[in-house]
Amino acid sequence: MKVETALWRPYPKAANIREIALHISFWENSVANRLTGNSHRLGFKQRKTSWAIQEDEIPAGEWRDDVLMIKACHSRLVFAVEGFDPNQLDRPLGPNSKRPAIEYIHGVGEHNLYHAAQIKMLKTLARRALA
Repeated sequence: MKVETALWRPYPKAANIREIALHISFWENSVANRLTGNSHRLGFKQRKTSWAIQEDEIPAGEWRDDVLMIKACHSRLVFAVEGFDPNQLDRPLGPNSKRPAIEYIHGVGEHNLYHAAQIKMLKTLARRALA
């Protein structure tokens, strides 16, 4: 996807594809960290927790780097879920959580699906607007 498409907004201050994709990555990374006990942090600038600062222009190379990070976060989550002990799914995930692992896993999947629909809609609108 071109950087122009990723940055297009349907109206000022609306989230764009880039911001939504980075938001998804933030939560995929957070769940992967919980499942594995790691504390890997992402390097994008945030305007509030889990949301990237709004930028109307970035270099194409920065978008390519974002895409690589997005793919890496998703791979980390897949790896964490695949490697998670199924006997631990109903147990709280960490000392400060009352939620079981299965809720985090289902939750991040539902979250991704919700935002994937937004991305699809924005992609369609952006292609028409930028044509």
